[in-house]
Amino acid sequence: PLARALLGPLCSGCFPAPMAVADPPVAELAGEEGEERRELLAWARPAHRRPWCRERRAAAAASVAAVLLTSLACTAPSAKRTGEVASDLLAMYRPASFMKALQEEREEQDAQEIQDEDENTGRRWQIAECVTNLNLAAWKLVQAGAVIAEATQNCPKAEQDQDRKLGCFINIHAVVASTSAATSFFASTAILCPGAERPRAECTTVLAALVETFATFPAAAGQISLFCPRVTPPPSVDADLDTRRLAALPAPATEPARAGAAARRLLTPLRAPEDSLDIAFCTWQIAQSLWFFARAGIQIRKAVTVCPPDEEEGKTKAGCAEVIGEVITQFFNGAKFVAASVTTCVKETIYPAGCALGVLNLLSALSQAAGVASALVNGACSDLDEKEANASAAIAEDIKRARQAAKYRRIRRLWSQKKLTKEAVLQALRDLGLAPPRTLPNTPIVKALRRSGVRPMNSSWPPAIFLHDRRELERLRPEVEKADWGKIEATFREWERKYHP
Repeated sequence: PLARALLGPLCSGCFPAPMAVADPPVAELAGEEGEERRELLAWARPAHRRPWCRERRAAAAASVAAVLLTSLACTAPSAKRTGEVASDLLAMYRPASFMKALQEEREEQDAQEIQDEDENTGRRWQIAECVTNLNLAAWKLVQAGAVIAEATQNCPKAEQDQDRKLGCFINIHAVVASTSAATSFFASTAILCPGAERPRAECTTVLAALVETFATFPAAAGQISLFCPRVTPPPSVDADLDTRRLAALPAPATEPARAGAAARRLLTPLRAPEDSLDIAFCTWQIAQSLWFFARAGIQIRKAVTVCPPDEEEGKTKAGCAEVIGEVITQFFNGAKFVAASVTTCVKETIYPAGCALGVLNLLSALSQAAGVASALVNGACSDLDEKEANASAAIAEDIKRARQAAKYRRIRRLWSQKKLTKEAVLQALRDLGLAPPRTLPNTPIVKALRRSGVRPMNSSWPPAIFLHDRRELERLRPEVEKADWGKIEATFREWERKYHP
């Protein structure tokens, strides 16, 4: 019955229903021998149908064989193509070649990200320096105005009083120094605020700082001459009689016993603020000390980026020396204006502070001279025409990129609004020179294969091979995205051993 149930539908004649067929003329046997004979005769009854059943089964087997051969003939080219694609795939993405291309692409991407981050950070520091220089330039103009007002009091009486003569000498050089400093700071803002390369503005900044340096040296010498001799204590009671007598004599009515108020401000600050001019001096001295210390921090950050010197990276020794000189100058400037404010903004005259003002002013001039010399050696005022041409070309390129960015944003907006087809978007990007490359080795491996022309999802791939390759690719995908180079290389070498033993 089991054989009939399984083979009956395939060969209906193999197991026919029982038929009434006469027994052959053989004598009836009794007992066990008769029972055995009857069973043999029962199996022998359909013997005349067995050849026909064999023919049916042979035909069915031939049909199945034909179907299998046809299927094999159809899938053989696909398997051949699959083998060729797999071989080409392994040749294209072998550990030596693919790892190198993948790592180079990732290094370029990382370098670009670092460069963009550095540019953004550098731009923020540029804006901070721009604000600082604008404030210092404004306060330098205030200083120039206050010193000019003081000079109108000192210079007319310079022949009558030695202190006023020194004060006038200091005032004249202070006016030149402060106006030159304001010019230098304003010229630097033309570079820092827009973030553009302007060689002529840079040269103007350096030359104006050079003029300021030349004017600061004589002003510092005058301050030292005015204040430092008064630091020594007055003569004692045991001094000789002539000295006491001369000290007791009243001063002439036409010549004051001490210098006037105008001769003792910055750069001769000897009196506490009593009028608007004194208050003006005290204000700009405190303000400039704060801004110079703030600028020192900015210059320190700049020194970190340009030092130590490295010719391959464009970091010259002169450029590093220039920035270090700027850092030292800012600290000396901040300290000297602190000393100036101490002598101007207090009620009593502090001669040591005035002497310190002169010494710090001299040190500031020396460090600034070193920075200016380094800037000139670094080429701040060399090849201006060529630099101007390069700067103009850079500006034109920036304008072009800005226009491309605007067009790109417009294309993205139209694409998001479904007003452009994919082909139109790609063509517009190609026209702008912004079309993405065909292959991106740093993308997930499946996507990279698709962009290279390999279609893992193609139905022509046999299921077993396709599932195996897809499993391998998907296993590698997170490692590529995480850029774990060790695991990637190990995976590729495993593939190489598997497919190329």
